[in-house]
Amino acid sequence: MGAEQPSPRKPSSPGNRSIVPGQLVLAGFCGWLDAVSFLALGGIFSETMTGNLLFAAISLGSGQPPEQVYAFLIPLSAFSVGAVVGGAVLYRWRELIEPRRAFMVVFTLVVAATIMTLVLGADGENAAARLVVGVLALGMGLQNAILLVVGRANIATNVMTQTLARALSSLPLVGGDNADWQFRFGSIGCFVVGAI
Repeated sequence: MGAEQPSPRKPSSPGNRSIVPGQLVLAGFCGWLDAVSFLALGGIFSETMTGNLLFAAISLGSGQPPEQVYAFLIPLSAFSVGAVVGGAVLYRWRELIEPRRAFMVVFTLVVAATIMTLVLGADGENAAARLVVGVLALGMGLQNAILLVVGRANIATNVMTQTLARALSSLPLVGGDNADWQFRFGSIGCFVVGAI
């Protein structure tokens, strides 16, 4: 038999409640991070993989040079590695590693990317910019894996389309209970404020 999968914490558990403010801050940070990445690092997202996947597909379908497609595949690959590593750490070694400590790795990757930006002169579409986006995407993949295990349900840090759909489709007006409306709209609001 395989390793036992930990179940996500219930919303009412004290451990889960304690990270709600941090998750909302992360939502704002992710909005800011994607805005900065997109505007300053060559139109590539470091956190929102849906955008990179869409742009890669459009570039491929419209016959753009391979370099254009690769630019989007770098963060997609790095994010994937981060998510796999995060899942492995949390599911296989959870007894050894407190999940909250894994956020320190994410923080370290963001700091490293910031230093790389300054030292390497990451700007626009140069190789340094691609490297910085890759390091950031690695951290965001790890962060998303962590939140899947220890995060508060319905507080999104990057899946705003689905979060908005859940919030609106479960309004009492349409027969839903929208029990977590404050978390859903709170994460959307923090993401938007961060991007502004």
